[in-house]
Amino acid sequence: MKRTSEGQGGKGAMPWDMPNIGKMLEASASMFGPGPAITVVSDGVGSHGRQLSYTGLWDRVLISAARLLGAGLRKGDRVVVVSNNNDDRLIFDLAVMSAGGVIVPLHPASGADRVSKVLDLMRPFMLYVHDQSLEDGALVQKLRDDGWGLEEKPTRKSDYKVFVIRGRAPPPARWTAKGMGKDDGEADMPLVMDIVQYVAPSDPCMIMFTSGTGGKQKGVTLTHRNVLFQIGATNGFWTVGPGDIFLTHLPWHHSFGGILERLLALSHGSCMAIVPRGTSSMLAVLNAWRSVRPTIIFSVPTVHRAAAMAARVSKETERELFHPGLRFVHTAAAPLPPETAEYYLAHDVNVVVGWGLTETSPCCTLGWTKKGTPAGLVGRPIPGVRVTVDGSGEILVKGPNVMVGYYGDPEATRAVLGKDGVLRTGDLGEFDSYGNLVLRGRADAVVKLSNGEKVPTTLIEAALVGASPLVGHAFVIGGPAKFGGCGGDYVAALLFVPGGPGKGVEEKLRWAIRKVNGDISKDFERVRAFAVLEDLPPFGGDMVTLTGKLARARVIERYGDVIDGIYASCKPGGKGPAKEKRKGEGKGIGKDDDVVAYRPG
Repeated sequence: MKRTSEGQGGKGAMPWDMPNIGKMLEASASMFGPGPAITVVSDGVGSHGRQLSYTGLWDRVLISAARLLGAGLRKGDRVVVVSNNNDDRLIFDLAVMSAGGVIVPLHPASGADRVSKVLDLMRPFMLYVHDQSLEDGALVQKLRDDGWGLEEKPTRKSDYKVFVIRGRAPPPARWTAKGMGKDDGEADMPLVMDIVQYVAPSDPCMIMFTSGTGGKQKGVTLTHRNVLFQIGATNGFWTVGPGDIFLTHLPWHHSFGGILERLLALSHGSCMAIVPRGTSSMLAVLNAWRSVRPTIIFSVPTVHRAAAMAARVSKETERELFHPGLRFVHTAAAPLPPETAEYYLAHDVNVVVGWGLTETSPCCTLGWTKKGTPAGLVGRPIPGVRVTVDGSGEILVKGPNVMVGYYGDPEATRAVLGKDGVLRTGDLGEFDSYGNLVLRGRADAVVKLSNGEKVPTTLIEAALVGASPLVGHAFVIGGPAKFGGCGGDYVAALLFVPGGPGKGVEEKLRWAIRKVNGDISKDFERVRAFAVLEDLPPFGGDMVTLTGKLARARVIERYGDVIDGIYASCKPGGKGPAKEKRKGEGKGIGKDDDVVAYRPG
């Protein structure tokens, strides 16, 4: 079996030698000057607000960089950002990185305890908090109560606040700026440009928190080289340029939206139509989609699925969403359900699949979906990246996109990153005969049955979520809680549904499970029993990480009684509660495909 694949420069691939993000923005301003860089969907229902050209964006970034340097920011200083997506936040992020600082983006709803822990770890120079994260001052007051000395700095607007956390020597007298991002005051722009020029490719530019299914948060340190490498490496894969419009709604504290989408758009002269995260409900995203008529959409399966469902019930919505200018979509976080991908393809919209981690900045592989593309196929490695599958099936990565390490955690870094620069990703996979990587799940999300068979749960969980709009999260186990969800005779699932069990819900979910089972070739991997539970919160808390992943140990601990109840009383193919056997119904349904529902309590 093929164990290694390495990306090669394809037709149209171009060298990429931008040393840092500031120089990239300067080049974009020179090349695309008056062209639109950003437009803001101001109210979440499609009307347009502020707009900036590439020249205007670069000017604003330089002014903000000058204020930051004047306030005492120095190369390598960390700046914690607690904010939704918006144009002020974009300019601030870019200014910090252009000036040699390091942004540390957090979920805007992280809460004071979480922010305080990050401040303690990072010991940052500055904190940026936007209005929708301020909670009427509660966050800032709580941080002050915890002993953080927050010196508020003047700002250009009242809807965000900037605080210096630790003192600095007074800035040179030439810095006379009065407000962060404010247009009055003066700054020595040649000096600012000198500072931008000498930010090295190897200098860190962001620390982005990530967590696996274990739930422990780790700060991934990424350099300018890390995040810019993929922009040049993917030039030969897709065509992106002036005239393209990105529907920008993914949160910027995640790598897919905060690194790949932002930098791809801004380096190629495209326009980012920003849907502020404070108004980015599903309805707001779809309304913005109708209004801005994007040509490229980076999103997650839930949004793609919602768009396809809305289009199916209204011809007018179908025409608005799947307009002729929509060229391709890219999905992240989980596999796109096959029926959703095929709906896009039927409307002549190309679908990009890919794989990567925050630790790989994030892009490692890319590919184009075709009808009948196998579940888990995520394309080939991008040029310059070497992907290997070891004897245990774990995917290893080496390339310029691999992180420096986990900030302040050398032990965790050594556990995944070798001295040779090879990253152990924790994902399982294999290569097909064409060199495409096929994911099989997470190494820490495999359950072992009583017969010794090992079942990767990740793809099954994704298929269950994709099979029914009722399911918010799916959690697959293979045995009683006391054995860590292993050691049983069959696979079962906890299905988390908004509102919990209701009329007709159980039967609809049984059919969804049967549909998923029909697409699973190995009999022992099919889901034989399930329980319907109230949906989990979308992020944070004890069981769902800030990246939306379920923390397996915590879910098993919390719902141990339910899991044990399933395996104590459900006997698929035999006697058990709520057992229904419907021979001949659905795909591959027969005696061995009975799906048993367990009703807790």
